[in-house]
Amino acid sequence: MDLYPGQSAKFEISCNRQFTKYRDPTNQSPLGEYACDTVGPLHTVLNFGEAVDDSKFGGCALAIAYESDVKKLKPEDFTIFSVNHSCVWYREISFEVPQDLPECDDEKGCHCTWNWIHTANNQNAEGRGEGYPFEMYQNMYRCRINNATGVQPVLTGKVAAECINGNGTETSGCLDGPKTPFVWSQAEGDNIVSQVCLSSLEYGFQNGAQNDIFDTKPDDDDDDNDDKDDNDKDKDEDEGEAKKDEDQKEGKPEDASGQPPYSPHESIDETGWAVPEISIGIPLVGSTLGFFLGRV
Repeated sequence: MDLYPGQSAKFEISCNRQFTKYRDPTNQSPLGEYACDTVGPLHTVLNFGEAVDDSKFGGCALAIAYESDVKKLKPEDFTIFSVNHSCVWYREISFEVPQDLPECDDEKGCHCTWNWIHTANNQNAEGRGEGYPFEMYQNMYRCRINNATGVQPVLTGKVAAECINGNGTETSGCLDGPKTPFVWSQAEGDNIVSQVCLSSLEYGFQNGAQNDIFDTKPDDDDDDNDDKDDNDKDKDEDEGEAKKDEDQKEGKPEDASGQPPYSPHESIDETGWAVPEISIGIPLVGSTLGFFLGRV
């Protein structure tokens, strides 16, 4: 997943890949506006063609962890950096990437997740409910931040709590700053006990880029650390040259920049080398409610 600070990351989301651009290429019929071909599989109280009420959605969020080793990842490593309140509803969906999102720590990239909790207990004027209980979904991808200019690190997120009730009245101070994805109804590792925790205003999530996730405190030790940084840089360069010589002996290819070849249609495996991927979207696990997320 390639992300660009200050831009929109555009995806397709659908209850089935056959309703997206990732479908059978021989199918040339027009693609639909909504995430599913009929409203039933969306398990929502809204109807196609009506005004969208974001309060009836759980909202979706993208989160990032600045850790390239998947074996070291923990749920609390992820910080939410973008939210879309109108999700899941439309087939094409965008997530605003913060302008100051810094680059990943190494060439293997970061890890990102798509997060969504399906709502329940809503009802429309027709008396129809969602017909499905609360469920948590999370997809993880290896990601890379391109053309980054931000230098402030992303802070570790905290767990948000409900701060605005259904009447739009603030019940307590909303959590400012970085927030971590909700983990609920798992065998271990839950960070919430309530089954209603959403990526919405009710939990302090503004729509769009989350620009309050960065460490903006001044570094008083800059002068003291200059010599250390120079020494570390020299050490890294020496290690990099040694690694390059080793790779050349093994016959690994490289491009003009000295880095492994990489394209927008490839991901980076655990060895740091580009591997092709069919698409970044995979079916989400669920009994009857499942969704596909693919990059536009």
